[in-house]
Amino acid sequence: MGKTPHPWQQIAAARAAHENIIVSAETGSGKTLVAELAILEALRLHPSKHVAFMVTASRLLAHQQWMRVKATLHEADPDAECAELTGFTASGWGPKEYASVLRAKVLVGTVETFTKAFIDHGFFRFEDFSLFVLDECHEAKGESPAAELLWRLHCKDGCNSLEPHPTVRVMGLTASFASCKASSRDDFAALRQQLQAVMQSKMHHVPRSELPSRKMPSFHRVAYVSNAGAEAAAALAGELTSEIWQELQQQGVTCDSVEKVVRDLGVLLLELGSKAFLFGLEKCVVAQLLAQIEQREMVAATKPGAEELTEQLAVLERSLATVLARVKESPKLRSFNLVSGKAQALLDCLGKEFADPTQTDVGMCFVNEACLSVPLANLVKTSLGIDTAAVSGTKAMPEKPRNDAFHAFANRGACKLLVATKCAEEGLDVADCSFVVRFSRFHTTRNHIQGVGRARASEAKVYYFENEPQEECSKEEMMYDVAAEPDVIPSMLSAVPPHRRVWEGLHPYIIPESLAEVNLKNAISILSEYVARTTSGKVQLKQLRSDSHFCLPGPRGWLKIPMVEVEGFFPQERDVKPTAVSYYVGVLVLHCRGWLDEHNCVSKKVSRASREVAWREPEGEPETISLGPMVFPKGLLGNLPSSDALAQFQQRGKETRRQHEASGAEQVVIGQRWLQVDEVYNTQETVNWTFTDGRSVWQGLKALARREVAFGDITKIRVALDPDDDCWYSADNRRLFSIKVVGPLIGVTEILVDEINWTPEMKNKLDQHARYGEVWRTDAASISQVRKQLEDELQNGPAPLPSSSLDPKLIADEEEILGKAADLAETEELATATASPSRESAPIVLKRPCSFPPPRHPPKDPGSTRPIPEDHQAASSSTEERPRMPPSIPDPADAAAC
Repeated sequence: MGKTPHPWQQIAAARAAHENIIVSAETGSGKTLVAELAILEALRLHPSKHVAFMVTASRLLAHQQWMRVKATLHEADPDAECAELTGFTASGWGPKEYASVLRAKVLVGTVETFTKAFIDHGFFRFEDFSLFVLDECHEAKGESPAAELLWRLHCKDGCNSLEPHPTVRVMGLTASFASCKASSRDDFAALRQQLQAVMQSKMHHVPRSELPSRKMPSFHRVAYVSNAGAEAAAALAGELTSEIWQELQQQGVTCDSVEKVVRDLGVLLLELGSKAFLFGLEKCVVAQLLAQIEQREMVAATKPGAEELTEQLAVLERSLATVLARVKESPKLRSFNLVSGKAQALLDCLGKEFADPTQTDVGMCFVNEACLSVPLANLVKTSLGIDTAAVSGTKAMPEKPRNDAFHAFANRGACKLLVATKCAEEGLDVADCSFVVRFSRFHTTRNHIQGVGRARASEAKVYYFENEPQEECSKEEMMYDVAAEPDVIPSMLSAVPPHRRVWEGLHPYIIPESLAEVNLKNAISILSEYVARTTSGKVQLKQLRSDSHFCLPGPRGWLKIPMVEVEGFFPQERDVKPTAVSYYVGVLVLHCRGWLDEHNCVSKKVSRASREVAWREPEGEPETISLGPMVFPKGLLGNLPSSDALAQFQQRGKETRRQHEASGAEQVVIGQRWLQVDEVYNTQETVNWTFTDGRSVWQGLKALARREVAFGDITKIRVALDPDDDCWYSADNRRLFSIKVVGPLIGVTEILVDEINWTPEMKNKLDQHARYGEVWRTDAASISQVRKQLEDELQNGPAPLPSSSLDPKLIADEEEILGKAADLAETEELATATASPSRESAPIVLKRPCSFPPPRHPPKDPGSTRPIPEDHQAASSSTEERPRMPPSIPDPADAAAC
């Protein structure tokens, strides 16, 4: 641990073992040490459970906290493991990797990663953890990942009622609970109530009297001469850059963010002057455009085309250089100062701070706009010769240069000044600064506290360019007083976003096997991952949605859902965004099709198919499906239960999978499709002579062949696509057998079927042994022979039952060894809607071309209609064989063909 804890730290850690608390203490007071003590206590009290330490900031902060917690844990128990869990370390993880990481008792990472693991994918269970530590917990607000995770933890009966989880303790760490704008005592009290409602925690306020004393920095308001207005700067930026966009268009290049680039350049011109504007235009904008163009073109470029691309880029670069030269000579640009009055005031301030070259002092300069960081750092370095680095958030700056800048600044010497956005305000282990500059205006007391917290050196100074120091210090004291008030923990949130609402039978959808959830918010990330995986990143999410339809890529063709049905999914709700509904419905359809697994991940079948061919665009006309007949997979749709009920719900899901007894509940009618009869295989090697109600299958065959029963009146068989061999199977074995026998006699080659999802029952039937007794085999030879004997009887009168049937006497020896196989009851029946004997049904013909290519069948076992999975072919000679049955008598025509 390295440090001896203070009494207040020991008290807070002990309290966290028994109740939810928010530790509110000043920046740099030692809140992380409290978390370490609480983690050790939780492991002592609950050795079989895990602890999660979550940060709301960057991966770099998560890594720093992981290093620190790991060292503390190793000191207490050298054998204890501590795992790092961020979007970088856990990228591409699936169920196996997440199960493996639970070997570690302590998990440290970003809250986004934990939220995905708990809610989106169901890899983790709340009941497996004893303590959640949330660093910078004031970020748990609104629809943030931290708020989502805590709401799911504390939600009661699927509504807005909240109460602490019975077994998981929560501890938050913050120096400023007010993360939003506040100017009065009531504002601060409301923000505290919101945070406590989400955290379901009491406020553990640490008075300054209990903290080690330190001298507060001095505050200084910097005055400067302002330049032209923002509107003039933005207008000139747009005018000067218009030539660049024209040049790009002539070269056939488009820019997706013209408005943002123009806005950023206008900010540079206004805040820093023309020198920084030209630097940003040339070194940032143009360089980034060229890099993006090269990367975009090289994806599809072949090696022979690479040289041509290089020549094109060289021409474009020369053209842009010519345009830049004209921009530099623009008279309108010269009307702006080379260095703005505000930037000059900053240079004067920094010149005084670094006047003594022998000093090792370092400082930070905070800006609001990411576009200011690099140009401002360059301006300081070129004007004053000070070693300066710049950092901004993950969306504006690659991770490696950002981390390198942080390390250089933390080690001193290599970097004297760090120009940063708010990404450097919280938590990061950086050097104690001699001064902090707030170049841009900030809007919250948290910004004030976090910035001042960086000025920890003796005699430190804080410079404000836009805010009034006295006013901000007054707000800080107001927040401090509110934090010390008695606790009142609300049991309801003031507002519930649409994705947390429960609509009976509609929203959200919870999968019983994993308790993973699909809602209006996370559906976009689930669908994005699916589309990226299946199309190799060639299709963007926005391309799926049009005014008339919403499309989904699939292994056997694209699907098209009418937008009128999608938009009517929530008919009575007006505050749900249509795009969110589209993505939510799309994910539900993917589940119905079996294209997503129980963790909301791409199923193995789809993953394998998309590796063979990326589905970049639909081939032919996509199949239009309707939401009307869809029945969703076994799960919970729109009725979120309590935590105890969720556990029971999950257990029922496990038992169903283990016992394979709930096939009816698991089967989902996804839709209807036309299939060639030969494309569908029986799940069993034999079928009985009679239906479960005692009726004769043979009589049913004759009724169909004589057209005494209309073929269209037969109940549609149910088919499912096996994810292992990509073939269609039906468990309605006697109905399918009847269709295969009679179909060629009445001109039926294609049938309309109900497509269902692949269930454990289907797999179970594939693994069953063949039946003995009064049965027919379902292989091609047996079907052909039964058809021939049916024709003979229809022409010549009754005859003995088909000789392809299996006589029990012939297999008596095998039955004596193996025992008579259990005749499992089937659930399907042949619907006999008997018509008049004179009634004739017209032959069923193909009503429309099949829009799906035939499946790629693996090699088949000779004499059987069932495909042999590829991974079983090699092992077939060494594994134990099924009981052999006497072969059916081959049809003479088949024998002649052979």
